[in-house]
Amino acid sequence: PGQDATGTAAVKRAADDTMASEAKKAKIPPSGPIDKKLSDLLVNLLIRLACQAGDAATATSGSGREGSTSGGSGGLSASLPSSGGSHMIMQLSSTAAITPIDFAKRTTALLAKCMHSDFWADADVRVHPIDRALTTLQADAGGSILNVTTALEISTQLLDILKRPQILAQFVHLQRGVLTCVSSVNQKVVKAAFSFLSRLVALFPVEGSTAGAACKYEELEQLYGGLAKVVMEGLQRYDQLRDEE
Repeated sequence: PGQDATGTAAVKRAADDTMASEAKKAKIPPSGPIDKKLSDLLVNLLIRLACQAGDAATATSGSGREGSTSGGSGGLSASLPSSGGSHMIMQLSSTAAITPIDFAKRTTALLAKCMHSDFWADADVRVHPIDRALTTLQADAGGSILNVTTALEISTQLLDILKRPQILAQFVHLQRGVLTCVSSVNQKVVKAAFSFLSRLVALFPVEGSTAGAACKYEELEQLYGGLAKVVMEGLQRYDQLRDEE
């Protein structure tokens, strides 16, 4: 028994020495934090994958019979484009069939955990994948709708995670895409857009009445101005319909 214990201890020491050596080569302290460049890369990769999950759904629906035989109906293991985020999704899901919706949900949940205040809350987020999803909205494309609603959900989460200067610096790029979503005929998109906007306006309120509302944040002027226009046009249409009755 004594020899077994000694042998076990020796194996453990050898394993610890190996891990320490590999960590030293990678310039990562043993049991220490992940390098910020790597954590930023992982966070932005999760955002990109989540916002492109719908591309897999589009590819699956377009592959027809071939797609159903290669990975099951609606599975991410179906035939996908060999480039971009869809290819990465296919690689990540090669060992298990998972629907694009489930993949988007899991990736979004993992992103929220990664950006917890005790983990990677200081990550330098890049919103380009979100902007791309929002600005390529197509009312009749299921994959596009999934990408958009996921992008809006992530944007709403980021409002609770990022600092105010970060929000203004990054979300200035999302104004046109959000306005596109507000004018969508898809109820899921509109619901997700107004959920995001209600949180955004709570953080960065407008000044004055509805008619003369002003935004003191230059980064959000286009968004708030466009939103006010959408609301006023909606009220005008309502008045016209009421007068016709």
